[in-house]
Amino acid sequence: MDVVMINRTNYGHLTLCDFQLKVCDSQCELCTLEDTCRHCDDFHYGPNCENICSSGCAHGSCDEVTGICSNCSVGYSGEQCQLKSDNGENGENGENCTNQPCSINQTKTATNIEFWILFSIGFLALMAIPFLMKRFHKRFRWRVTLGSSPSNLYGQTDRARFNLNSSRVILEPEGDSHNLNDPYSGVIQVVVTFNNVGEKKLPIEQFVKETHQKMMKNEFYSEFRGLPNGPMNLHTAALRPENTTKNRYKKIYPYDDNRVILDPPQDYINASYIQGVYNNDAYIAAQGPFTSQTVIDFWRMVWQENSKRIVMLTRLREDNMEKCQQYWPNDAGEIGPFHIIIQKEEILDQFAIRKFIVRKGDETRRINHYQFTGWPDTKSPQSVEGLLCFRNLTKNSLRSDEGPMIVHGSAGIGRTGTFIALDYLLEKGFKEGCVDVKGCVINLRQQRPFSIQSVDQYVFLLDALVEGLTNIGWNCALHELDEI
Repeated sequence: MDVVMINRTNYGHLTLCDFQLKVCDSQCELCTLEDTCRHCDDFHYGPNCENICSSGCAHGSCDEVTGICSNCSVGYSGEQCQLKSDNGENGENGENCTNQPCSINQTKTATNIEFWILFSIGFLALMAIPFLMKRFHKRFRWRVTLGSSPSNLYGQTDRARFNLNSSRVILEPEGDSHNLNDPYSGVIQVVVTFNNVGEKKLPIEQFVKETHQKMMKNEFYSEFRGLPNGPMNLHTAALRPENTTKNRYKKIYPYDDNRVILDPPQDYINASYIQGVYNNDAYIAAQGPFTSQTVIDFWRMVWQENSKRIVMLTRLREDNMEKCQQYWPNDAGEIGPFHIIIQKEEILDQFAIRKFIVRKGDETRRINHYQFTGWPDTKSPQSVEGLLCFRNLTKNSLRSDEGPMIVHGSAGIGRTGTFIALDYLLEKGFKEGCVDVKGCVINLRQQRPFSIQSVDQYVFLLDALVEGLTNIGWNCALHELDEI
């Protein structure tokens, strides 16, 4: 984790485009892109900070150009405090010093007083920081976008030790609305945090071995907590007044640059395109419909995107709470401009499979609906076998002319993100013989915020990957649906 300090002098959105990071040598605190050092640390001097200050030079008193010390430590003398006094002391009033004044008793006394004054001021300042930060964060929050698209996640590794070659910094008012007319004054120092992420693909055999080792050591909690999380891009469309009622959960919004845009007049739905292994729009991660309007919008999306598969990862109700509204009729019915008929329904222990016939005007389509019912919210299924079997069912009879697979739970981030990551990594592993789980999760979160919500889901993903990559024979041919 690294930070960039920015001074902000006006209100509004701040964007840094093509922001390149320059890493100075360790002894240089500030350098230019041309490798010229502008400021040395406290222990080096010279044109490129290549020389080490004398050990007898008091902290912070070494001239970064000449190496001359303005103050020597006790027992040292000389222009650069390189000489030790004969008796190891400066003397009563510095009489043992040569060429350079030494610290004397009066100075030490004054220094002690200054130290306690500065200590008291610093202590009071530290006590005030939490209060000031709380007030500051009530007004603003800061986000970082890693590049302009998920493909920018990994930069070139020859850019010194930073693998990230671009970053955007965005200022937003806290809350659910964008009011750019609020009064603003003063200078704010912005701390921009970003992650240096290097691609780390592991061969399947090595991945399985390392996963077992980490399981034994219980290392996945810290690994999961170390992954970047939270909003990473603009989501202005989700916060428009006419769209806020279509968001079920606060702060879970699709990003502007990869949200699904419905045909006019109402173009907003809480859903995001997700990149796949073979094409850019293999999935749509969506919020589960929860009102009559979002039900209609959901079917508008299914029709518009020519999606033939819907994967539902939640029950309609869990723990006496509605997680998703039933968006299909019990037998047949009208939903907006669509006439929907249930042609086939099969209820199994952990999942249900349905085939819908959907008509709009003179056109008719057949859509498969897969519902996994054995997955509690924010947690993980009881076994990986059931989900692997379910996942393979959703892949039956895929056709190249199909639109994206629509995947949803309740919010469209936890179970949804875990399922998409599992499907993506299994495809990737079988295709290339290696996987990068952390890179996949970060990439996914750049496309849909908060994807894979809990450490339980993260550990389950790894467990299911190990099982799925080493036991290829998971199939549920007994329950295949007719070809679409």
